[in-house]
Amino acid sequence: MQDKRRIEVAVHLTQFEIDAVTDLAEDWGQSLEEFLGHAAEEKAHQVAYLEDLDGGLSEEEIREFEHDYHDDRLIDFLRDARQHGDE
Repeated sequence: MQDKRRIEVAVHLTQFEIDAVTDLAEDWGQSLEEFLGHAAEEKAHQVAYLEDLDGGLSEEEIREFEHDYHDDRLIDFLRDARQHGDE
């Protein structure tokens, strides 16, 4: 299992955005901070697994990367190979 870290970030929102998101968060039984934290976590997951991009990593490539996550060159190689293979 991979370790998780707590990361604090600044979020710039208008008062309207704060009010709208706070209302939604309260409907879901969360604080504004919890809601924004879950949203950021979900977006990070999408980026990490290339879910927003066409031709994301295969399950095999993800498993291989997760077993050697200290070597960033491996994930770079797999992403480059996937991109160049689709051209």
